[in-house]
Amino acid sequence: MGRERDGSTADFFEGRRSATLPLVYSDTVRVAAGEHAGRTGAVVAVVDGEPTLCYVVEMGSAPLGDITVPVDQLELLTG
Repeated sequence: MGRERDGSTADFFEGRRSATLPLVYSDTVRVAAGEHAGRTGAVVAVVDGEPTLCYVVEMGSAPLGDITVPVDQLELLTG
């Protein structure tokens, strides 16, 4: 999936957002662009997609399962 970015794992799971980590564990998001645009899900992991930060989003329905989406294609709905 990629490597963790600058010690962000603890911040991610503890809910500490920053300019470089705009989404955290369990945030509800909408996919705003790309193949899955319009779908919603929950953020479950953060990965470094070099050069773009990516998140694993649990879609909660078959057949999608979990998808990896660049941060610039996600919109925070609740946090």
